[in-house]
Amino acid sequence: MPVQSRKIRLEESEALAGALQALKTNSSVTNLSLARNSIRDTGGEALGEALKTNSTLVTLQRSSGTGEALKINSSLAILILADDLIGDHGALALSEALETNWTLAFLEMQNNLIGDNGA
Repeated sequence: MPVQSRKIRLEESEALAGALQALKTNSSVTNLSLARNSIRDTGGEALGEALKTNSTLVTLQRSSGTGEALKINSSLAILILADDLIGDHGALALSEALETNWTLAFLEMQNNLIGDNGA
């Protein structure tokens, strides 16, 4: 069952911060949707840290700051980053992370800010 929250900022929500902390050792959540949230850099970084040790999450919808975690994560198969305001720098970081990730099978990145330098 997907865990979904709407319009929550990590900086303003101890509950979401706690959920991301719990994701580090989670053994049951397989799908997480953070679509249409106002997660900023801090939230993206916290989620990235959680993904480094999480081994059960298979589907993640919308998250910036996951690049380094993708190098380590061995369970994520679907990553949806549509409408996430990812630019050239973020796209390059993501492509670097995917060089060592062998589990991601589906990546959606439509409607971002990626130009020729990030393609």
